[in-house]
Amino acid sequence: MQALGVAPERLVRAADSFTVRLLKGLATPVGTVLVGTNEFITKARRLRKALGAGIRQVGILAAEVWLLCVTWSVV
Repeated sequence: MQALGVAPERLVRAADSFTVRLLKGLATPVGTVLVGTNEFITKARRLRKALGAGIRQVGILAAEVWLLCVTWSVV
């Protein structure tokens, strides 16, 4: 948002919900913050569980490290 030179409030003004991704460098996902009404958040949690939100962050982080090692021929 800073790179765009636009205030965050202006970017989300017309939206009823939005997400913010949290990354730990090299585009490694660590989590996501979902912003919206209580009703929307409740529905989103149910849908997330129904779609199989069982993948753990540790597995994703380990996969990223493995990919970097293979790419850089460390393994």
